[in-house]
Formats: sequence, C-alpha cells, structure tokens
Amino acid sequence: MEKILIIVWTLAQAGLFTLTGVLLIRLFSPKETELSLSKAYLFGFIGWFTLYEVIALPCIFLNAPTHVLGWILCAAAAGLMAGGGSVLWRRRREEGKRAGAAAFLAEHSVFALFPAGGTALLCLWQALYSDTSVDAMYYVSLSSTAMYTDTLAHFSPNTGAKLSKFYSRYIFNCFPYYNAAVSRISGINTVIQARTILPVLAMLAAAAVVYQMGVCLFRTQGKRYADLFFLAYFVFFLCGSSTYLPGTFLLGRLFEGKALLCGIVVPAVLYMGLRLWENADDLLSAAGLFLASGSAVCFAGSCVILLAGIPAVVLPVLIRQKSLKKSWMILTGVLPVLCWGLCYFLAQKGILPMKIRG
Repeated sequence: MEKILIIVWTLAQAGLFTLTGVLLIRLFSPKETELSLSKAYLFGFIGWFTLYEVIALPCIFLNAPTHVLGWILCAAAAGLMAGGGSVLWRRRREEGKRAGAAAFLAEHSVFALFPAGGTALLCLWQALYSDTSVDAMYYVSLSSTAMYTDTLAHFSPNTGAKLSKFYSRYIFNCFPYYNAAVSRISGINTVIQARTILPVLAMLAAAAVVYQMGVCLFRTQGKRYADLFFLAYFVFFLCGSSTYLPGTFLLGRLFEGKALLCGIVVPAVLYMGLRLWENADDLLSAAGLFLASGSAVCFAGSCVILLAGIPAVVLPVLIRQKSLKKSWMILTGVLPVLCWGLCYFLAQKGILPMKIRG
C-alpha cells in the first residue's frame, strides 16, 4: 500500500508542475503554437515554488500548523490543475487529433532515445543516490521536525529544543517545509518525500531546462540537434566531477536548496536569456525570470547570485536592441531577491520581529 501511495503522490506532483506550466504558458504566451511538455514542466516547477513561498511565509509567521499549510497547498494545487487541465482540453478540441508517432519520429528519429534514456538514468541515479553530509542531514531533519511536531520552524532540527525566535538566516527560504506539508497530508514518510520523490521530480525539471536550451540554440537545425545537446550534457555530467567542483553537487543533491539553485534555477535564467535573444518582446521569458528568482528565494539564501545573473542575460538583449525599453525585465526579475534581502536586513536589525509566539 505504501508503494502505491508513493507512486500516486509522485505522479500527482508531476502532474501539478506540468499543468501549472501549461496554464502559465497560456497566460503569458497565448499565441504559442507548440505545446512542449518539457517546457510546461519547467515553468510549472519554478512557478509552483514561487507561489509556495508566498503561501508558506505568512503561515510560518502566523504560527499555522504544518497540516494547515498542507491543506492550503492542496487547494491551490487543485485550482491550478483544474485551470491547466481546462487549457489542455480546449487545446485538444481546437487542434483535433494529435500528431501521430510518424510526425514525432520525423522530428527526432532514434535521437529521441538520448534525452529519454538519459533522463531515465539520471532519475534512477537520483533515487538511489545516498549522501550523509551535514547539509543533507539538516534539510531532511528540518522537514521531519516540522512534519512530526506539526509546527513550522518552532523546534531545532539539531537538538529538538523548542526555539524562542526564528533563525533569520534560514526562515525566509521555505523549501524544507514543503516536504513536511506534503508528508503531513499524504502520510508518506518525510525522508522518502525529501530524499527520493522530490529530487526525482527536480531531476525532471533539470533535464527539461537543458533540453529546452538545446531547442533554442539549434532551432533552425531541428530537434535532433537538441537531442544531441542533451547527450553532450549527460556525458559532461558523468565526467564533470573534480576536487574543485563535485559533479554530484550540481544534480546529485537535489534535496538541498543550493543544488536546486545550481541545477535548475541558474540554467533556467540562461534559458530565459536565450528566449529573449530570439524575441525581446517575449512576456513568457520575462515572467520566467521573475519565477526563477522567486523559486530561488524559496530554495536558498544563495539566491543573491541572481542579482548578477539576471542582468547578465538581459543586458546583451538591450544592447542588441539599442534601447532601454525592456530594462524593466531586470527589475521584475530581481524583485523577489530584493524583497528577500530587505526582509533579512530588517530581521537582522531587529525591526522585523522574529520572536515565536505561543
């Protein structure tokens, strides 16, 4: 029964990310002709965790129990999935029957095996990967503590002692409490959700962004080149570990916020830059920069890197256009990080109260 429950909740979260992305693409790019599931999954992943951050922070400071956060997330997920499902249904009616296997093979041929097989192997490796570092234990213990005490950030994950105030260094990065909320509602062991289910789902997002980058880079050559680009990335990942930059940190530890930042958010910002280079008027890419920044705040305090990363991908577009009309994309892109920095500054100065009530 437990295995069935794990499969159901894994598929449910994957469906949530995909349908959220479908809805976002429809809102910001209604004229998009091609529906790519990998693109939808990527936008849905960063979009969902941006929304989750907005929901979770008030719950923490209002002392809401973990199960309340979980039910709020369920309600939000139901609305997003209903909206995304409605978009898919209407799209199906407008387009009629989908293109058959012949059209797919004409675009990809056997090259489709590269991204499909590579993603499957990466997900399998992610599910079997074991890490006993201090950071790994901290993320899992924080989720477990929130789940079993039914409180958000009220107890130390290291000692179990009740806290008198929130840690300003970590409290604004709400990612660990997502696993706690899901486990509380679903009944799945927190370790399984935090160390297996979500990392595998995150690996799908990491693979999706790499494939979509290949599509942008080789749009004129065809999708077979995107398949080969993914293969090159896969080989680089297998051979990229060194003393100075362990390859396992980039994707192997996707249960940690910093690894999510390295493996998904930073490549997503680069992908948005490629889209803007093709079309500077692309609102979906501008929204993608904002969502990447919002999800980065959710994942880790290292989100400050985007204060340099987002201008770095937008400025070349402005220079090419010889106009500053699109400079607002930089401001909206870094806005979540600036809000995080302001809250952290106010907390450090004692202006924002961090005392835990009750």
